Amino acid sequence: MKRWLAWMLLLLILCASAAAEDLGALSDYLAAADVSALGASAWTEEAGGRVLSVSPSADAMVSLCAEGGRLVAISVTAPKGDLCEKLARLALLPGGWIDEAALDAMLEKGEGGAAGDALLTLVQGELREGVYLCAKGEMDDLYWQPLHGGEDRHKSPNCSGMDVPRLITGAAADALNLPPCEKCAGGKAE
Repeated sequence: MKRWLAWMLLLLILCASAAAEDLGALSDYLAAADVSALGASAWTEEAGGRVLSVSPSADAMVSLCAEGGRLVAISVTAPKGDLCEKLARLALLPGGWIDEAALDAMLEKGEGGAAGDALLTLVQGELREGVYLCAKGEMDDLYWQPLHGGEDRHKSPNCSGMDVPRLITGAAADALNLPPCEKCAGGKAE
């Protein structure tokens, strides 16, 4: 009986640590997030369904990156100003990873930080700004994709003059045929 209880406890611990590796089921997030509040009628799929996005305006975007039905990262990019903050609230609060007071504090300070099992990152570009959320353990496995020019995947959001990219997985970068940047992601010069 003790051995059985020990195995059950170990199984629960393993399941809990595995669950912390992502932000939850993509379907749960899509059910909770109001796409019309984000200024669109439907999500657009890219990279074989690994990336979903909505664009409430020509310069603003909310992107979701998923693998195997699990939500891995959320990227919110917009011109500098109130739009990015508004979209960040609409995109991040429904998931329950961060409460409104913590999001307010991080946005006011202009820097990211830990939010439970998630990591919030803020990037200021020349013309745009971005708010990004991913599971703490995922950041090392994610890449930055330029949204306004550029055709490489990057490990640094500031490489090659990118003005606020979005987070994607390696599988999504492969599906989009984005080679690794030779400066920051170990790519080779052609």
